[in-house]
Amino acid sequence: MANKAMSKSESPVETVVAALVAGIREGHLSPGQRLVEGELASRLGVARTTIREALQRLEVNGLVTQERHRGFLVRQLSQARLQDMYEVREALEALAAQLAAPKIKVRPDALVAVMARLNEATATKDLKAFTEANHDFHSLIRHISGNEIAEDMLERLDLSVYHLQFRLLIERPQVFSTNEDHQRIADALFAGDGNLAARESAKHVRHSLGELLKLPATMFGQG
Repeated sequence: MANKAMSKSESPVETVVAALVAGIREGHLSPGQRLVEGELASRLGVARTTIREALQRLEVNGLVTQERHRGFLVRQLSQARLQDMYEVREALEALAAQLAAPKIKVRPDALVAVMARLNEATATKDLKAFTEANHDFHSLIRHISGNEIAEDMLERLDLSVYHLQFRLLIERPQVFSTNEDHQRIADALFAGDGNLAARESAKHVRHSLGELLKLPATMFGQG
């Protein structure tokens, strides 16, 4: 995990949070790994109190957990909890798509552009580009929906399972098959059909969950 230089607009705690999130996203910090405050403070050049506050924030967001006698660890989700989270995500993604449909059809340029990126990444089997375009596709729909609470909750859910999604993209090129889902969602949005967009978004979430559950059992925690 690289040391992240602090920008003028960030507090030391925000800088540490960003560095830890990046470490998890990039695979430098793995599920179940213990996060030692002293080591992190030395590596990132901040006080241990700053590290502790950052870890507490990540605990609230569900990205790390705290265990007695072990301290903070990168959270390792159980399959049951993952399924619970995806039930919530399915409902929220469907809502966002339904709300976004009448707004996107008025000015579809951004959706056209992100679909072009997804199609190009799929054609060239570029996993990194696909991951970025996939994130932007869903973020666009959530933002255009205008429901800030749904948008915020979905961003938190993304963060909580990001380490699983990252591993999935690295180890399972089959993820490109989900682009067919994107196209069906986009077609419904272009048509301004909110109900169809909601149904296709819900199906896409179930498809994604199915792919995640194909990951090795060793990647999941107990309970």
